[in-house]
Amino acid sequence: MSRIENIKRKVRVFYIPLIAISVMMVCGGCPYQSQYLIEDKPTLDIEKNILGKWRGKIRHDVTGEETSVKLEIDQHSINEYQLNFIGYFLKRKDRKKKLILDTVSATGFMSIVESKMMMNIKYHEQVYLADFYYANDQISLLPLSDHFTSFMIRSNVQLKNVVAYHFKSRLNPNYDESFCLRNMTRIPE
Repeated sequence: MSRIENIKRKVRVFYIPLIAISVMMVCGGCPYQSQYLIEDKPTLDIEKNILGKWRGKIRHDVTGEETSVKLEIDQHSINEYQLNFIGYFLKRKDRKKKLILDTVSATGFMSIVESKMMMNIKYHEQVYLADFYYANDQISLLPLSDHFTSFMIRSNVQLKNVVAYHFKSRLNPNYDESFCLRNMTRIPE
């Protein structure tokens, strides 16, 4: 086997799969998840203004496909919200080939990091972090991307410091665009 053939073989066997996996990780990211919270326990009372039903869309950042989402925000406790995300997320179909409506239920509470409102969303023992905006009777939930940091997080305090550093050091925060709910409008009761 010549030296050139040997190099080609190594490229096919090692480098092409490595490049493919890297591309898949970059293109197919997911929201940051952790077992840690920004704060040990909620300290801010809930905002009554954001309770209710909201409508918006998520847009897949690779395919461009849009999915309508309804978000119901209720009071879970003095400091926590009950969140129900309703939409056709999984594209599951019943026997008659009709799409099945999915509901993802979670709880969440607000924290302030570097003058930003962050929502700690707890779902199945995992925590997702989302930058939260409320203005002109519209809300936006912008989840941080899984690769917003390369640090290994080992405590709530460390997570808060890493999130603060991320917002201080970036002109454009690293959000997971496929899960961003921007400018959701209130559904009249």
